Amino acid sequence: MIKKILIIALISILVGVAIGFAILSRSKKTDDNVIVETLKEVSIISIKDLQEKDIPLPLVGGVTSENEVTVKTEVSGEVIGVYANVGEFVQKGRIIAEIENSLQRAQVASAEAALAKTLQGSRSEQISILELKLQQADDLLSEAKQATINTLRSEFATADDVVRNKIDQFISNPESENPKLTFVVTNSQLAIDIETGRSVLGNILEDWNNKLNNATQESDLFALLDESESNLTYLRDFLDTSALAVNSLNANSGLSQTTIDGYKTAVLTSRTNINTSLSDISSAKDNLNNKIVSYDIAKKQQEEGFAGGREEDVLVARASLRQAQVTLEKTIIRSPISGTINDIEIEKGNFVSLFEPALVVSNSDALEITTYITEDDKQHINIGAQALIESEFVGTVSEVAPALDKKTKKIEIKIAIVDSETDFIEGESVELEVERSFIVDTNVKEIIVPISALKITTDGIFVFTLDKDNRLSKHEVSVGSIVGNGIIVFSGVTNDMEIVLDARGFKAGQEVIVK
Repeated sequence: MIKKILIIALISILVGVAIGFAILSRSKKTDDNVIVETLKEVSIISIKDLQEKDIPLPLVGGVTSENEVTVKTEVSGEVIGVYANVGEFVQKGRIIAEIENSLQRAQVASAEAALAKTLQGSRSEQISILELKLQQADDLLSEAKQATINTLRSEFATADDVVRNKIDQFISNPESENPKLTFVVTNSQLAIDIETGRSVLGNILEDWNNKLNNATQESDLFALLDESESNLTYLRDFLDTSALAVNSLNANSGLSQTTIDGYKTAVLTSRTNINTSLSDISSAKDNLNNKIVSYDIAKKQQEEGFAGGREEDVLVARASLRQAQVTLEKTIIRSPISGTINDIEIEKGNFVSLFEPALVVSNSDALEITTYITEDDKQHINIGAQALIESEFVGTVSEVAPALDKKTKKIEIKIAIVDSETDFIEGESVELEVERSFIVDTNVKEIIVPISALKITTDGIFVFTLDKDNRLSKHEVSVGSIVGNGIIVFSGVTNDMEIVLDARGFKAGQEVIVK
């Protein structure tokens, strides 16, 4: 009897231990999942590093193959020097030739003197000017909000056209619960992915359209922009999958080559349109954020009676200097990539016209990226400027179009991919950051940080740092005027401080993960 009782007790203990272990395992798994799902990633950078480099321009582009680059003149005038020969291998950025630029050099010297003089000026109270700036900032913010809504609706229309007028060419019963491909592919999983993806896209478009129909200037436009970007990214990935299917097709009795070519054209055009839409969404985010920051700063300065006259004058002088330096740089012809010079079409003493071919540099392993910028951004993007592709690979600006593209209403630029160890393929879309031509004046003591690094609340303007537990700590700052995508910070940060690059959507005390 005692033995039987002991056996029953032992079994009860073992069952209890097993149940406890199962509960503990499930709890641990749940906790781990919660941590993964709730913690957001941030990028950090030191104030010192920020001052040693310019704030780049974020873009989205498409990869194409290019074996040679033709460099064209950006100004007209007499060629005063040619410093390389045909057949010579040159590194990217090397000066190949120079066009008469004594006037441009004089303008740079004059702008430097004007900046030095302005820095010695005195500050004056200009409250009425600040009030006017506040009103202007309010008007610009309202315009930016409406422009954002218009952009969102335009990109939805593009996505809707891609799905219902292009993709649905080879989808039967696309609006049903079980859409089907009209052709057969050997990869059954590929067919399942496309058919399932089309069903998901139908739900996405319906929900997306309903939200945009109710959008006003009082709506959370950043949330709508983020959702639109997510929807477009899903559609872009769906198109990549569809491209694999249509590119594998061969003509047969039930499918003509003409029909196949039509499918391929539809997918290729759609990918281009969606990449452009993603770029537009990114630009809309930056534009709206800049206008919000400008308004908040103007309001804060007006309330405090802060006189920004001197800072305004300094910025004008700096801008004049930068413009003079950019104008001078246009007279200097550089090789945009490392490669062999195949042809030099100019000679010393010749007079050249604007956009005349100057030299051809070839590199059989070269790839390039085509993307688009605004007219405002064009003045800060020069041939030879460096680009960072997918946060890893190096590229350089090889060509900047002289005029707006009729279709995109933007300026086309081409980025030569310098790194040889890449696995990019033609047609792939990539994210990149392009160096701007802002010139850093080391004699100026103001610190410039990205606008996105600011957290603006009713209690003040802050930047975030990380404590030892990877939680966000806020630091109040005093700010001045906007410079490109950056803003002058007068106090609240030090050169050895490391700040979060994008403070949007975060709050003090929040735990995060560092990228």
